[in-house]
Amino acid sequence: MEKHTREKLKSFLGTGKVFSGEKLLGEGTYHIDVYQEFIEGQAPTGTYRVPGLKVIVGTMRGPFPIGVILKLVTTDGDTLPFFIAESNTGRLEASGPFLTKEGKFVV
Repeated sequence: MEKHTREKLKSFLGTGKVFSGEKLLGEGTYHIDVYQEFIEGQAPTGTYRVPGLKVIVGTMRGPFPIGVILKLVTTDGDTLPFFIAESNTGRLEASGPFLTKEGKFVV
């Protein structure tokens, strides 16, 4: 029987700049966790563990619109397109890749 597991790769905390397009909306406090998903199971030849997608979960605190695609620029210069999915918790959903300032995947 297959099971799905998740391991935290990295956490990001800080205050970053939030943009709508090229317009700076202000600064917000973020907490972002990046997880690696795995599919695990038993095969006739033994156990297996296959990496799946990376999952980004987090929160953003600040006066930003709900459900609008925004861009976070972290204190390190990393960028994440996102939208705020819940106003009361500040839960954010990634809407694109989390990239370093050099354009590589963060993790």
